[in-house]
Amino acid sequence: MTRFAETTGEIPVSLLPIYATFAMDLSAKEATRAALNQNGMDFVDEGENELWGEVENIQVGGLTFDTFQDAVDSGSWSPGQDFSFVVRNVKAYVPSENNSNFLSEPLLKEEEGLKVLGNSKIESLEALAKDTIDRCNKAPIDVSLKGNVPWKVPEVIIRSDLSVSARNKDGSENEQIALDLLNSLKDHGYVIIDVGADLSDGKSTTIEKRLAGMWQATEHFFKHSIEAEVDDSIEFALPSMQNVPGVGSRHAVYGYQSFDEGSMRFLETRLQRKSKVLLPTELGEVLASEEMSDLVHSFYNLADIGRDITRIATATILDEKNLFFEQDENKMPEISGLSLDEMVGFNNEANIFTKSSAKSASSALRLVEELVDDGRSCEDFPMDESPVSMSPHRMCCYTGQKRSDGLDAREVFGAHTDTSFVTLVPVASVSGLEVFDESISAWVRPELIAKRHFEEEVEGSGTDSNILNGDVPSKGESSRRTEPWHARYVVVMPGELLQIVTQNEVKAAVHRVVAATEGESRISAPVLLRARTRAKMDVSRYYGVFDKDDPDDGVGKLLQSCDGMNMYDIHNSLQPST
Repeated sequence: MTRFAETTGEIPVSLLPIYATFAMDLSAKEATRAALNQNGMDFVDEGENELWGEVENIQVGGLTFDTFQDAVDSGSWSPGQDFSFVVRNVKAYVPSENNSNFLSEPLLKEEEGLKVLGNSKIESLEALAKDTIDRCNKAPIDVSLKGNVPWKVPEVIIRSDLSVSARNKDGSENEQIALDLLNSLKDHGYVIIDVGADLSDGKSTTIEKRLAGMWQATEHFFKHSIEAEVDDSIEFALPSMQNVPGVGSRHAVYGYQSFDEGSMRFLETRLQRKSKVLLPTELGEVLASEEMSDLVHSFYNLADIGRDITRIATATILDEKNLFFEQDENKMPEISGLSLDEMVGFNNEANIFTKSSAKSASSALRLVEELVDDGRSCEDFPMDESPVSMSPHRMCCYTGQKRSDGLDAREVFGAHTDTSFVTLVPVASVSGLEVFDESISAWVRPELIAKRHFEEEVEGSGTDSNILNGDVPSKGESSRRTEPWHARYVVVMPGELLQIVTQNEVKAAVHRVVAATEGESRISAPVLLRARTRAKMDVSRYYGVFDKDDPDDGVGKLLQSCDGMNMYDIHNSLQPST
């Protein structure tokens, strides 16, 4: 008996989609097996019909699908055609010739993809510097004018949810906020913060207003500088890039510089710690006093967001690693750094864990206040500080140049990571920032994701779509939103210093800037939240007592290698050798 009628010799048309879906699934499984084999592993054999992994983000010809069946049903895929995908929760094991321990649990964490398999340990600053370079070099160099916006993206987080006042009553961090934040930073390399009010409120927040003013000032400055290049009658006396006198750091620069025939223009500003005056002071000859005020307040607002994100990320990792929870099987549990009086009333296990979480949050807050340079003096732990903030507020103008190869976009600032705790990028009207999302091995544009979030909120609220351009009445003619939509959002990317203080759990984001070869320039205004260079990394102060001779100590080798170093030397150690 034959399976199909001998007269046709072909698979019935009704069954073609089923066989195509099976072929797609089998191809993906074999590709995953090849990736496992390259790392000395293989699938746990649970039968051909068992689920071998959770597949998502299937991309075929520029389209994205949730399942193989969706891709086949749409007519976008047929056997023999290329496609890409992300797979999670792969059940794998190390064969006996490689490791005697058979792994019955999923080898990959739920939030990790195959890309992390075989990831080497980073136990020194030198290894960290090398790893970031390697990750940048592995990122693809192809460019798309349109940009990539995945179907599944991180949760947009409300600014107020990050504040110290949003913590639990016992002082520990809010678990759900911490989870959302860590998932975004670890899995995707960025998080989007919404600093604005709900559209139905009809009013803008103070931060939103300051950011809108910052954008106006930045656009005014670059318009003036570009006009001065072609018109000698326009005065433009800003100094070129130079070191701040008396600081003693080659990284503390300020001034204006143009590169690559004007395709990249940078204004590096620094806030003087005591006077709160921006360098270069000559900027005040170009901008109005109100514009200068918006720049200063925007820096503080952005720095505060960065402080809160650093605090929550550090506290959560401290808590996950139980660095302030100690228990000996022969005595009562205790919490590192707490007195006997503080332990009273915390004899049951749940309360002890709660107290430990509060201790982690407190230590993370101390670390942030003492190490993160937000432009203010460190009041609680006086130290010899530089007269200017080491965290620059950088104004950038990227203009694509017409290419002979006919491409519509180019990479104007290549793949790199930042030596910062976090880099905060207010969302611009012209997108161009791209972050390499290692969970899907693709460049993504967070600014377009923020715009989609705004548009969905507009659609859901029934607000006039013209609100994207500002000046739309809400709740009566007397209440109007005049701020552009993008002033509501800030993209935050983890830097190398955050990777250190989170013990390699949050990796520095690989990112770049792409600009159209013709068309509107991209203006950007990131704050690179760096360290107080004269502060020291005192691991015991922030992470509790640790054992340098214990390779399994929860602090980890990378942090141990930084113990006692001042932050300036740590910063220098992470810079490229050339």
